[in-house]
Amino acid sequence: MGRVKTRTSDLRSTLPEFFYKYSPIESISPILESSSIKVADPTGFNDPFDCNFPLLDLNKINVLKMLKLEFGKSLGLSNNSQFNQEMNRLRPRLNEMTEEVIRLTSEMAREWDVLLSRFRVLSLTTKPDNILMWSHYANYHKGAVLKFKSKAPAFKSALKVKYGGGEKLMSMFLTAATTDLARSISQGRPESEVDKLAAQMSTKNLELLFRYLLIKRDEWAYEQEYRVILSVDSPEVTQKPECNLDTVSFAAEDLSEIIFGVNTPAKEMQNVENLVQLRFPDVRITRAQKRGLDLFFTDGAQA
Repeated sequence: MGRVKTRTSDLRSTLPEFFYKYSPIESISPILESSSIKVADPTGFNDPFDCNFPLLDLNKINVLKMLKLEFGKSLGLSNNSQFNQEMNRLRPRLNEMTEEVIRLTSEMAREWDVLLSRFRVLSLTTKPDNILMWSHYANYHKGAVLKFKSKAPAFKSALKVKYGGGEKLMSMFLTAATTDLARSISQGRPESEVDKLAAQMSTKNLELLFRYLLIKRDEWAYEQEYRVILSVDSPEVTQKPECNLDTVSFAAEDLSEIIFGVNTPAKEMQNVENLVQLRFPDVRITRAQKRGLDLFFTDGAQA
């Protein structure tokens, strides 16, 4: 499949200057030693509802009504008695098309995880001081946060996650797909044109999946997440089957800072510091501290 090709102009937002990656402390040294970071299979996300196929009511989308409208347009008929007469004549064919759209939608739902597994995702955020994320992703403040320059090659394609609206997106896709299908058949396109439409529909399926990977439930909005999305066989993805891991690489100058949590063990901090001095001498070391109910940062792991 290669690199994911999709129109991202409407998805792209102005990137923040830096991205942050929360991590348990045991993952920091392997990341630094390999200058690479894990990209996840979306079917293994910690939230099993993330990117899950939505429950759709196809009656609300009203496939049959869309098909009728497209056939009416192709025949130059408005919604009048002649239109109704012609639609009654075409009803068997329209019913077959409606059943086909519903069948394809059900098939997509059954194969959803297989389709999702063709992608790899790197999740990033815009803030290093989110107390909930320190608990959820940095092992209860025992881990660390890596600070990366957002314009680095590994991260510059990141797109902002939108919270809520998954059902709406899927409905919009099915509406567009059904309209294209109805239009092609109602206009009597030759077989080659219908084949071309099928290819376009496959591209739309891929774009749908890409967009769907940028949607999470509203409850996760506190994460302020950005995602780098790559196909599993993209040249940017290094597959390491021996450890069941896929990664993307970054350069030494892409890493700006390492922030240790308030509960990170001193021994673990020292091990990482030693590695940083050898391989990332320009990277800043910072330690999170508690100040009442707030979190703040000080220079130096031993502060």
